[in-house]
Amino acid sequence: MTESRRPCDKDCRSPGFFAQPFSAIPSAESVPGVPGLWKLEAGTNGYLLVCGRRSLLIDCPSADLDRLLEESHLPCPATIIHTHRQPEHCREAECFPKAVVYGCSGGPAARGPNGLVPGRVFQWEDVELAVLPLPGAGPGAVGLLWRGRDILFSGDLVRDGGQPIHPIEGAATDLQASLTAVMLADFFLLLPSTGPVIRNPCGDCRALLSRLA
Repeated sequence: MTESRRPCDKDCRSPGFFAQPFSAIPSAESVPGVPGLWKLEAGTNGYLLVCGRRSLLIDCPSADLDRLLEESHLPCPATIIHTHRQPEHCREAECFPKAVVYGCSGGPAARGPNGLVPGRVFQWEDVELAVLPLPGAGPGAVGLLWRGRDILFSGDLVRDGGQPIHPIEGAATDLQASLTAVMLADFFLLLPSTGPVIRNPCGDCRALLSRLA
């Protein structure tokens, strides 16, 4: 897929900044260098962690994701986690009605009472996901730090190239604080809910911070 990138001097508060298209063609591809991790794209992103014939899904970008997994010979998830609650990332009701869904507070209600608590660790198989607060990145947004891998599932915090994922209106103090915390942590990869995998987390967080200044 060819990604469109905007020049760094564009104003992220400008109405025309978000004119770039996002591909809605469903696709599944393994994340290079991270065995057992698949990026699922259908307008926005989901990520599938696979262990044998079991899987964990982080964000659900399509109501037809079960069909994509079947075509890709990947196991359907019994557990789903949301980095934040916006409709385009929470489309599992039709395709995975029996899955146990975990989410953060705020935004459209997810099925089930399962809450993610910042500061705690979510355990799945041998995967430990530390729950980190990401205020300003969406309704009740959290990041999920894959311990031992130095990888952050970053939701709608930032897009590749230091672009915001949503229009920025008014003060962005919370978002600036989250970007600064992620930049200082110096993660190996960011896995955003929209756009390509971010392989320069510090540089892209710094670029968005400069746009917000």
